[in-house]
Amino acid sequence: MERPWQDTMFFFLRNAMLYLLVVGVSVAIRMTGQWYRAENIRKDLERSRSEAELQNLKSHLNPISYSTRSTTSIRSSSSIPTGPSKRCTT
Repeated sequence: MERPWQDTMFFFLRNAMLYLLVVGVSVAIRMTGQWYRAENIRKDLERSRSEAELQNLKSHLNPISYSTRSTTSIRSSSSIPTGPSKRCTT
């Protein structure tokens, strides 16, 4: 007895299952890669937020030294002379 339609059906079902397996594995690999990238970005953002928070807390602890440093760096980067000012009298 021949069963041509049953053999054909088995062939297509087997190929469909293999196709679904390959697609499922490729989706899993791609999603894992995206998750790793998103996790690295999240960690970098958390680290930079923590550093900014630490700088903010340091400036609250000793505001004079931080304001003096920033003023000094502004003066050094500008071309305006910082010596005593002379009044012009006309």
